[in-house]
Amino acid sequence: MTSFESEASIEEKLIRQLTEGKSQWTFRDDIRSFDDLWDNFRRILVQNNKEIFDAHPLTDNEFLQVQNQLRFTSFYDAAV
Repeated sequence: MTSFESEASIEEKLIRQLTEGKSQWTFRDDIRSFDDLWDNFRRILVQNNKEIFDAHPLTDNEFLQVQNQLRFTSFYDAAV
């Protein structure tokens, strides 16, 4: 008889593996969607480049350009 593991169980194990012990990952319960992920990225980008963005705030159109530069057709293309 073939058994299988639920997707939720696999996700839970992966999160545990990535966040426990010696790890650079932190589980963020507040990031639940793709838009939440981009919002968090934008916040960190602005925070890490405060001197630049204090003088010239990042507009929505400029952030769309950043997003477009970070979209790749495959994982292989992203690694190049």
